[in-house]
This record gives sequence, C-alpha cells and structure tokens, in this order.
Amino acid sequence: RDSAEDILLVEANTAFPFTGIGISSNTSTVESNETLENAKNPNSSNRTEYTHTLNKIYADFSPPPALQERSPLCYNFTNQNYQPLTCSECLKCDNQTRMPSIPLTRVKNKYTLRRSGKRIGFKKNWGNKLSPYWAARAMAELGGYQYEGERFGHGTWMEFLPTTAPVRVSRKEEFDNVCRNCESFKFFHEGSCWHGWGSIAPTVKIDTRHALLKHSNRAKKEENHAIFNFFQPDDWLIYNRCCVFCHAMYAPGVLRTYDSIPINGDFRVFIMTGRKEDPFDLCNELIAESVEYIQKRNPKANVTILETGTLYVDFARLVFAPNVLVAGVGSSWVLWSALLANNNTVVSLPASFGMDNTAIRASLPDSVQVLMVPTLRNPKKEEHAKQYGIPPGKFSNTSNDREAVLGYFRNA
Repeated sequence: RDSAEDILLVEANTAFPFTGIGISSNTSTVESNETLENAKNPNSSNRTEYTHTLNKIYADFSPPPALQERSPLCYNFTNQNYQPLTCSECLKCDNQTRMPSIPLTRVKNKYTLRRSGKRIGFKKNWGNKLSPYWAARAMAELGGYQYEGERFGHGTWMEFLPTTAPVRVSRKEEFDNVCRNCESFKFFHEGSCWHGWGSIAPTVKIDTRHALLKHSNRAKKEENHAIFNFFQPDDWLIYNRCCVFCHAMYAPGVLRTYDSIPINGDFRVFIMTGRKEDPFDLCNELIAESVEYIQKRNPKANVTILETGTLYVDFARLVFAPNVLVAGVGSSWVLWSALLANNNTVVSLPASFGMDNTAIRASLPDSVQVLMVPTLRNPKKEEHAKQYGIPPGKFSNTSNDREAVLGYFRNA
C-alpha cells in the first residue's frame, strides 16, 4: 500500500535513465535545432540546461508546515472516547451515518472512511475521475477519520495515489462548511465544494507530485522527456480547454487574460488547447488572436501551439511547468493539476463560477495569482447574451453574432 506518510526525496544526484534531450516528435510540434544538437552530442558546451529535469526537482514531500500546524496527526483516535465529526447540516448526506454521500465511500469501524476502487467511469476524464477520490480524502482529513481505499486508475499515475492516510486532528469549521454547501461529492471540483478542496490543497500537492514521479519510473522514456526535459525556467505554459459555449460551468477569458505573459524577455510560450469542445469553431480564432496579441506585446516571445500528447504528459506538464497561465474558468483537469499541485508560478482565472470574491481567493494556494477578467459565457442566458449585444438563446453562429462575440473578446 502507498501511504500518505511515505516520503519521497528526489536528490540532486539521483541517477535517472533520461537526460535533457528535448521531446519526441509525436508528442509535440516543437523540436529545435538546439534540441537536436543536444541529442547528438550530450557533452556539447552549448547544451541547454533544463531546470525541470527529474534529477533537478528538489522535492521535499514531507507534509508542509501549514498542514502540520492546522491539522496535526492524531495519535489517540483508538481511544473509546474519540469521536470523529459528522454533519449537523448537510445537502448530500447518508441519513444513518450523517456523513456526506461520496461515491463508493462508507464509514467503517467508526473512525475509518473507506473507499472502494470500483470503476465509476470517466476513463479519459481524469479531472472528474479524481474528484470523488479527493472528496473522500478531504472529508477524512477534515473530519478526523483514517482514510482507507483501493487503487484506481489502472495503468496510470493515479495507481500511486495513497491508499491509506492517517487520522489528523479534525477541523470542524471547514468540515461543517463542506457538509452545508457542497452540492455534489461526485463533482467535488465544483465551486460549492471549495471549502473541501481548498482546505486540503497541501495534501493534493504533495500526493499528486509524489504519484506522478513514482509513475515516471515505469513511463515511456519519450513521455518523461516531454515533461521533465522540456521547459526552461522562463517558459510559459498556457492552458485553454477550448470549450466555447458548450458547457455552463466553463468559459474562456477575454483577450486581456494574456496580459499575464511578460512583455520583456526572450522565452517560449506553449499553448495547450485541451479537448476542443468547440461546436461553433470559435476556438481557433480565439487562439490565433491570443498568439498575435502575445507576440505584439513581446516580439521576442516564441509562441507555439502544442499538439495533444498522452494524458500523462499533458497532466504532468501542468503540474511541473515553471510558469502556467490558466486561461479559463471551470476545469477539473486543471484544478487537480496546475492550481493545486504546481508549486511554481501559476496565474489563473477563478477555479469555478458561483463563488464570491472571498471564496475565489481563499480556495486557492497563496502562490496562485487570480485574474478577475470577463469571460465568454454561453449566451443562452439573457445576462450573458447582453454582454455581446445578441439575442439570448442558442448561439446562432451567424457572421454578425460571431463578430459580436469576437469583438467582446478583444475589447472587454
């Protein structure tokens, strides 16, 4: 079993079977002359120093001080007087146990929260697949329960997420807030559950990074190159799911979102376009304008559209990239990767809609800079259609309405 108390230290002199030789052509469109030179001559004096290679990730996976201070380990939970928390008010609870109804999860032996490894779907949608797992981990950690579970995500890095976690001193305020407000423990990433995922951010970070690095030992060499031997220190990775008018919970930010990319310096910018849920073929135009905008502000920036890699490569890049810009609202995929597990520079729109300003800031680690810019919401609702000056309802996709949306994107 993999315990959350296992500590992985990646030392500077650890011998890994791969070095900084760039990436394979089937993973990305990028393969520079410099990369090819490095591959041909590993001892070249012109060799690029990739600061995010595995043997240069100085990762201390001991629990962060903030977690130990807020929620220290509890050693007396087997005492007959010990009582883990239950929900006094609850939107989605089991009436008998007074615990949230988390998929595949039940209370066992009074102080253990146990989760089955039975499949719940979402084969390729890792964000949604992770949400019930982190829901169980959150309620165990906040409620003073021991966590016990089975492996899931066969063949992926998720197999290495902890199957046990020790009892921590309960945090009643956070626990009660989750009970009272969380509308879906299946979709735990949504804004109504922020008291839960926001409160266990240090745990998500440490366990996600640990699991990805353990998986890297069995992953394909070219996949690891595409993650750990790809980014240089000043490079930026932009995530744009390209879900335009297709989902009520997601929307891309307007053009000035990209003001976050520095106007000075010579560096590379990579745009990851996600699943492209784009029924009106607007995303390509939005991406093209963002590329032009970034290069106009900084002519030295080299902007590249990344081709979709494997799920492991794309997810891990968001966790380990040195600088990340999340250019939209509402992605569970990016919540569990860039927002909660990346310990470098992350700039992002709010994690979810339906959150007030206090929640937007309090839900994310202090290291994440939150952007408050307009977004392209679906015009089905009148309030959203008004921002474009078009009639409410299903988007017509006429040339006039498209130009109205693009005009808002450029100028809002």
